[in-house]
Amino acid sequence: MTRYRRLGAPGLREYRRGPRVSPHRVPPQLEALILRLREERQYGVKRLSMFLARYHQVYVSPPTIYRVLKEHHMPRVSLKRYRPGPRRRRDIRVPGQSVQVDVKHLKLGSGRLYQFTAIDEATRFRVLKIYDHNSIKSAITFIDEVRRRLPMAIQRIQTDHGSEFGTDFTWHLQDVGILHRRIPRGCPESNGKVERSHRTDADEFYRRAQFKSPEELAKQLARWEHEYNHRRLHLALGGRTPAERLCELHISTTAGCSTLSMTRLVKARAPFAAGSKVRRRALPWHPPRRLSCRTPFVSGSRRPKVFNKRLDHHKAHRAGECASRASTSRDLFGAPACRA
Repeated sequence: MTRYRRLGAPGLREYRRGPRVSPHRVPPQLEALILRLREERQYGVKRLSMFLARYHQVYVSPPTIYRVLKEHHMPRVSLKRYRPGPRRRRDIRVPGQSVQVDVKHLKLGSGRLYQFTAIDEATRFRVLKIYDHNSIKSAITFIDEVRRRLPMAIQRIQTDHGSEFGTDFTWHLQDVGILHRRIPRGCPESNGKVERSHRTDADEFYRRAQFKSPEELAKQLARWEHEYNHRRLHLALGGRTPAERLCELHISTTAGCSTLSMTRLVKARAPFAAGSKVRRRALPWHPPRRLSCRTPFVSGSRRPKVFNKRLDHHKAHRAGECASRASTSRDLFGAPACRA
């Protein structure tokens, strides 16, 4: 009634309930930091929340960050439609077991450049390199660079059916002891990790990078590679960086191998330890297994010595039986009955 007497009919409209100024609202300085990080790094709400908690010691929930971005009409990070990947994803936990390699085509003025990318499936650790030509020679040079810079031994390289990954490329991998696997044609999602990293390059690096020459691009790309491997938080890795994931898998693998070796060593030495009351038990004796002369023999293989001795003995025994039967047959019918 007070609003009606003071404002008239407009005073009867429904107003927003609650305080006009929220006591739990994000401070303006923090809002400015969120907007600056979004503009510079092109992070989503989840990665922004983890980045603020890790590098600025401030926790802001993802819904709150989404509300701040929506209030300031910030555009979306990417307008690309979501394309689901393969349903059965391989869980690789051995660094270097599978490395995906692909090429990203770049336009620089009137010419073209080619970014060769290699990413380890287990750790997401990457190696980037810019080349002027998309050829087999560039691919072989890049593989040598990857083997030198990746902190792990490479077991397999996975590529598409591009011309730069031809027969000479496969032979080079075989010469250095690396398996080459090609994904099915028309299925880029099989190389999904390297394809997704190219989208990250487009959204977070090339959108804000300014360069006028290939040399300047190479320097900025080296800094971006270090940022990606050592500072950028990955949602697929639970908020860890590829370098942290690499250390975690290396430590867990080493600890597992050492624990297994120590367990076997203790079990082997426990019955014979000094002062131990455990007595060595005598194993029951079993007669040696009798080999039959009718065991199938594969051509080109080598028979064991015991088998040869028994086979010779069997042949001699059969020859003796046939000789005795032949003498008996000659006595009765005057002709041999069997042939040795």
